[in-house]
Amino acid sequence: MVYGEQESVDALQTALLSQLEVTDEGDLHYWLGEALLEYSDDPVVIREGIYHLVHSLRLLSQTSEDNTYGKAKLKRNCLSTAMRLRQIRNGRRINVSHDLVIDICKLAVGLDPENYLPWSLLSQEYAETMQYKKGLETGMRALELNPRDSYAHNAVAKCYEGIGEVEKARHHFMLRARLQNTPDGYRIVTDYLERMGEINSALDMARTWLELEPRNPLAYQRVEQLSERLGSQEYAYSDILKHESGIKRKNAMEEEVIYRAVATGES
Repeated sequence: MVYGEQESVDALQTALLSQLEVTDEGDLHYWLGEALLEYSDDPVVIREGIYHLVHSLRLLSQTSEDNTYGKAKLKRNCLSTAMRLRQIRNGRRINVSHDLVIDICKLAVGLDPENYLPWSLLSQEYAETMQYKKGLETGMRALELNPRDSYAHNAVAKCYEGIGEVEKARHHFMLRARLQNTPDGYRIVTDYLERMGEINSALDMARTWLELEPRNPLAYQRVEQLSERLGSQEYAYSDILKHESGIKRKNAMEEEVIYRAVATGES
């Protein structure tokens, strides 16, 4: 935090609180909640910030029925609040109720049903709470609206795995990794393929993960573990650190062949 920023935040909180003494306006609660969450790691302050965000939605819901501007604010606040609460939970700052986030996502879907994002967030919440049928319905709706939403593909994949549809799960896990093209995407696919007993394919994905993060010891460890299960031995981690460029990137054609093989289960 740069010098003077905390003073500005304190002044903003003071101004918002003083204004709330005059009027209980929903949007003021929202901005106060955002300010509290943005600049504090104190669990008490985080809970207070969450209270103000959620209270903002309650107030705006009551007053925005015949108010176009108020409805626009409610639509914006629903999405940002749902994403903020998921961020807090995933960052392990404090536990956030899945039911609360689901209710907010449902409200967001009702306000903006042609927007893929609230459907995607809702599907992720359902997948994480093992409500697989609902997760598939909402996730597939998100993908109808945006086929390139990697997070919806991930939620749909989890739901298909949960109901035992392994081929469909593999397909969506692979699409998630390919669309996102991040180490985390390939890590998830590696873990899934290993759970399915597809060690050769899991090793291919772990190698791709390692190529994206050549200095990550966890990525190397996964390559090593999978290699050992197949009775082979991969390069030493110390060699990778010395010669990062020594890990040859696959060309586009090779990546396409590997993708098709893993996505379809063919050798």
